[in-house]
Amino acid sequence: MARMNDSRPRVILHPGPPKTGTSTLQAWCHLNSGVLAAQGIVYASVDTPRDPKHQWLVQGLKRGDLSRLAAETGPLRDGRAHTLILSCEGVMTNRALIPDCAWQQVREVLTGFDTTLFLVGRDLDGWLRSLWKQALINPVPPGRPLSLPDFAVFCRMPAIRAMMDLGHMADLIADRTGASARVLTRLDADFIGVFAGLLGLSPDAPLQDAPRINESLPPDFIAVYARLARHVDQVGPLRLATLAAFHAMRPTGNLMVATVARQFARVSAQDRDRAVASLCQAVNAVTFDDPDHRDLALQLASQAAMLRNILLQDPPPAPR
Repeated sequence: MARMNDSRPRVILHPGPPKTGTSTLQAWCHLNSGVLAAQGIVYASVDTPRDPKHQWLVQGLKRGDLSRLAAETGPLRDGRAHTLILSCEGVMTNRALIPDCAWQQVREVLTGFDTTLFLVGRDLDGWLRSLWKQALINPVPPGRPLSLPDFAVFCRMPAIRAMMDLGHMADLIADRTGASARVLTRLDADFIGVFAGLLGLSPDAPLQDAPRINESLPPDFIAVYARLARHVDQVGPLRLATLAAFHAMRPTGNLMVATVARQFARVSAQDRDRAVASLCQAVNAVTFDDPDHRDLALQLASQAAMLRNILLQDPPPAPR
């Protein structure tokens, strides 16, 4: 297989930050993995095609077990490929939870490769608001209330402030991973084109366009969900019913919402009843100043009850 040049095999690590087109880039790589492979570029294996990030890398880092990463570099070591792509924003967001011994293992596994970091930035206010909205709908431990602070407080959290300086974050992750180069670009630029250029793809490569992935949720839903979720002592059931209902009302490309909608269809009838009851009770108890928000809350409760009744009449097939 022809190499672009006679330099060392490359590893391109896309470690975040979140909410900067990460899901779009991951979907583009996964969609075009066959074309990439034909040019000696491997997009590492994924566990969930619906969300084709390399979450296994973060899990391995947190456990201190980099055996899968070592296996994924096999095509570079035996000459079947010259470039390996790894992409997961959890590398950045979980950096403080990763022990030093795991970072040392990463450096050892990647010894002999030319490792480059690829990071995408965006306008600060838009990024913070998108990050806060995603954190708002993220899973909450069972039996726990919503502990996410309001937006203004969220922006001042040390972990969030640390990610605001992309150059500093690139330096930190380069030090941890042994990366010798970094490419920083912007979401409002052609960041997919920049990434394709980094890969050295031939101009006539038959690539498919990047799909629209993980679109942001509208402000009216976020305002309503935040009020309802803060009202209950256990946010899990309410979250299950509310996100499933919203997905049915306004189908969205948001991966988290779509995932929860599928979960709603798979859980037991008892769990669905509990989820719908939690949502209805919150809607009846919360006072909304904006009548449009009140109407949306009522629609969500009605839609959740309708979904529950449909599933009772026509339950999904049992998994094979």
